[in-house]
Amino acid sequence: MTKLTTLFCAAALAFSASAHAGVAPILSGFSQTTVAAEDDGSTLVNLANGLKLGLNGATYSSLYVNTNGNVSFGQGLSTYAPGAFNGDSFGHDFLAPFFGDVDIRDNHGSIGYGNTMFEGHNAMAVTWSNVGYYNKKNDLQNTFQLVLVDRSDTGANNFDFYYNYGSIQWDSTSNSDKAHAGFHLQGTAADFEFDGSGNPGKVIDSGKQSLVKGSNVGLSGRYAFNVRGGVAAYGLEQLTPAQSVPLPGSLPLVGIGAIALAYGRRRKA
Repeated sequence: MTKLTTLFCAAALAFSASAHAGVAPILSGFSQTTVAAEDDGSTLVNLANGLKLGLNGATYSSLYVNTNGNVSFGQGLSTYAPGAFNGDSFGHDFLAPFFGDVDIRDNHGSIGYGNTMFEGHNAMAVTWSNVGYYNKKNDLQNTFQLVLVDRSDTGANNFDFYYNYGSIQWDSTSNSDKAHAGFHLQGTAADFEFDGSGNPGKVIDSGKQSLVKGSNVGLSGRYAFNVRGGVAAYGLEQLTPAQSVPLPGSLPLVGIGAIALAYGRRRKA
């Protein structure tokens, strides 16, 4: 599972932090349809506004919104205690901003989805808002979001997706001692997990790899990914040298990022 190092993310954050001052990562201001308040549930959602997602050799016009912090393709996913994403036991592809044992029964948070716009492109967002955990607990709450962005302007069925984190207060439940975050593509080597994923206490707000404090786009709590030709990758699509012109004062940060990219890719056991 490839990762970019903390050094690269820090460089990106420093480069554009001033442009995002006071901005919250969670998108709001659009109508959302709420899914049923159940434990380990799945809801089939048909994509609107011509959004088609080319992923791992297939094209999807629908997806499943799963209670436990992920969306899957071709089939719902009721698993509540996932292992590492680098195996094919799951059976199908999924995008998981926070794969944990979410429980929204008894009004312990909500899960909604709806259409919106993001940077001039059609988009769909799924929001897990103030969700509790199994078994019907809400003393700690998580708020996070997945945003799927139509990028057919770059090629048929291409898209970007974003993970937005408002607060991650829990990652363990009575049935599961760890949550994971990243994505899984069945039968490929492209699986990704964040540093700290699967390690209790690491990705919560007070953890050493806190999801709400990191970023690869310069806005704390937001992470960007791109899918081009069905292949998912961490980060936005890179410009070629001829297309990319550094802004004044940015060259030292570009150098830091280049060093991190050269030395920071590794495999997670």
